[in-house]
Amino acid sequence: MEIEDLIRFGVLYFIGATLVTAALAKVFVGMGFKENTKAGSAESIVIAYNLVVLMTNIYMAIEGVNGWWFSPVPADKLFGEFQPGPFLKTLQVVYQFWNCFACLAMTQYRTWDAILHHTLTGTLSYFFLVTNHVDYFCVFFGGLVEISNLPLCIVDICKNSPTFRQYFPTLNQICRYLFAVAFILIRNICWPIVCYEYWVLSIEYLTSKVTDDFMFSVSLFGLTVNVALTGLQFFWGYKIASMIKKVLVGGGKAKNKSA
Repeated sequence: MEIEDLIRFGVLYFIGATLVTAALAKVFVGMGFKENTKAGSAESIVIAYNLVVLMTNIYMAIEGVNGWWFSPVPADKLFGEFQPGPFLKTLQVVYQFWNCFACLAMTQYRTWDAILHHTLTGTLSYFFLVTNHVDYFCVFFGGLVEISNLPLCIVDICKNSPTFRQYFPTLNQICRYLFAVAFILIRNICWPIVCYEYWVLSIEYLTSKVTDDFMFSVSLFGLTVNVALTGLQFFWGYKIASMIKKVLVGGGKAKNKSA
């Protein structure tokens, strides 16, 4: 994809996602979602934001599953063309930076790990896109793993919207369990397995006689960022495991009622 096409698509996504968020927020206000979150944001905006995130993640997850499980594996997993890798990288670039700005605008999402995750993922996707690098692995990291984010969107809505949580208490609990299982299975078990192959191939490439200095830098940057993102997965996995432990021993029951 040419830079001009990326910019055009990015502008359209930014405008479209923002307008849809605003329109949905107005609809939810009309439906009676007029309270504020504990952090001070309007619950209608938080719900609308999460629904836009959910719609984008559903698309990326479907494309990722279709590509990872049903497309022929390229002989060269670092530089071979693998659909829908290029478009998923494009979508990740614009989605992650839009999400970064959205998080900065809402207090409850303005955390160092969220901002770091969106910034690193968006930047890495950009460099992989312009160098036609790791289509194969991007289908997993930028597509299939988004499955774990689907129940998380509902959990976030319930966490931040007292009105929504009151209307759908059972949905809240179901999505909590689904998110915990999906995150640990996909991001704490499958993720490092795929990472291992990516790391081995990348190290082999970096230790070979690489003549393209820019490609060498991108590959090294990608490997470094992947290690950092892997650390974030285990950091979040530890937090999830800690919450599961509290629930199992009875310590999280009261907290969940007041959340």
